[in-house]
Amino acid sequence: MERLVESNFVIASRILQHALPFTVVALMQEGSGMIFVVATLICYATHVLVAKGLVRMPASKLKPWCRLVYVMGTAGAFEMRRTQGPEVAMVQSFHAAGRMVLVVAFVDSRLHIPHQVALSCAEVLFYTMEHGCTQAALALAVGQACLLCVIIALSLMLESYLRDNFTAQFKSADAEVMIRGFRQMLQGVCDGEVLLDGGLRIQGESPSLRRLLMTTAAVDGRSFQELLEDDHQQGSRFQDFIARSAEAVSRQSGATPPCLRVSLQSQSGPRVAVDIFHVVLPGMHGSEAYHLLAFRQDTERENVPDAQPIPEQVFRSLRNASGRRSRPCSARSASSTASRASSTESLLPTFPHLSEMMLLVDASQAQQEVRQVHLTYANASEQAEMPSLRKFIRPTDWETVRSSVKRVASAAAENPSKVMKPVYFKIPLWFRMLDQPSQFMMARGAKLLPHWRSSSPTSPSSSSSRSSGESSEQDPVNQWLARNAANSGQPKEKKPVSLWLCLTDLVAAPVSVRAPAELEMIHEGDHRRLPKDE
Repeated sequence: MERLVESNFVIASRILQHALPFTVVALMQEGSGMIFVVATLICYATHVLVAKGLVRMPASKLKPWCRLVYVMGTAGAFEMRRTQGPEVAMVQSFHAAGRMVLVVAFVDSRLHIPHQVALSCAEVLFYTMEHGCTQAALALAVGQACLLCVIIALSLMLESYLRDNFTAQFKSADAEVMIRGFRQMLQGVCDGEVLLDGGLRIQGESPSLRRLLMTTAAVDGRSFQELLEDDHQQGSRFQDFIARSAEAVSRQSGATPPCLRVSLQSQSGPRVAVDIFHVVLPGMHGSEAYHLLAFRQDTERENVPDAQPIPEQVFRSLRNASGRRSRPCSARSASSTASRASSTESLLPTFPHLSEMMLLVDASQAQQEVRQVHLTYANASEQAEMPSLRKFIRPTDWETVRSSVKRVASAAAENPSKVMKPVYFKIPLWFRMLDQPSQFMMARGAKLLPHWRSSSPTSPSSSSSRSSGESSEQDPVNQWLARNAANSGQPKEKKPVSLWLCLTDLVAAPVSVRAPAELEMIHEGDHRRLPKDE
């Protein structure tokens, strides 16, 4: 508010700096009192300095300056109490004009009203003291009362107007910020937005609309209906849609913005199908209603241009070039073999490492499904690569698994006669799928157990089998492990060099599928709901 008062005083100073010199000259020629002349010169110097920008008068300094002017005006009225003749009317006219200008230059009714009342009373009192209670004194009192009413009304109206202007500026700034933020949010939710005035003309450059139309031409001030596909029916539907939407908003506040599907004509030729959402902005910029449109492109129904046939000459040249670049049979065979090897690479290769395979088959089923598979690998050659645990484990979990395996193996090697309990992992483990090595699955339960190569009854494997209630005679896997240990020919007290890694509670990695966008109650022509299919 104070900033508006200061700017208003600057505007008044730029005007009064040209009018006050004539007032000073007129007062000096008529032989008026020196107090009026000095007061006018002080006001003139102040307005010149403020208008030129040499002195800044904040609101805190304007109030003392106005009080000084009122004091000099009261002193001038006391000096002019004995003035007679026609110059009295001129001095009183200048005095009244100065009082009104002071109210306009600095808008503050709480300051001006008491000082104006005091100044009017002082003039009437000084004149009555000098000339008595005559008819002229009564006329002066009536004139001062009328002037005082006009000045008070002017001061109140100016202050009310200034406050309303100040409030309107704040509301306009807040509305601009909200609309700017809302339009920026629409650009992230939809494919773009555009602001239309009351005549459906585009306001602003709207880069999102130009990007959608694939054009670099300016669209500011252009009618939005010109961008629609060359169809009279579509233009009339768009106008009806805007009218019905504005009417619906006036009847029901907070309703969902309606939607209409239209086709825009792009610069490249094919039409662009978009879904338009409309929101009316009544009274924006103090004029007619504006319209905010948000649009989303319908990429599923976008027309794809037909493929053009390849000319016969180009096709013939490509075929000849392919024949000239043909390679020998041996080279093609080697390349084909390498390609097949890379495409069929598996985590569990067969030859030359696979030495034994055991299957647990369910004979009660028609297809005799395989329930368990056990593979035994032997290092056939040093050049060939053996299956490794690192290929199974996810790279980010490898260091955890490697350190755990090494720690358990070291502990078992130090106490070979001690029966060790299974060591469980505290976190789930991720490892590659056997059929799709590029994807991972999670084992919620994972444990490590030393593998003994002897058939000693005190071995961890045998005691683990007995504790679980499944003897080696009942479990074919334990029988197979016991047979391998018996045939190994190793001493019973040999330190363990291998570990069993048991993975349970397997869960496949979730695949995030993006749900398709669904727009309810979208229609082309009228606003009736389409019947649902039974």
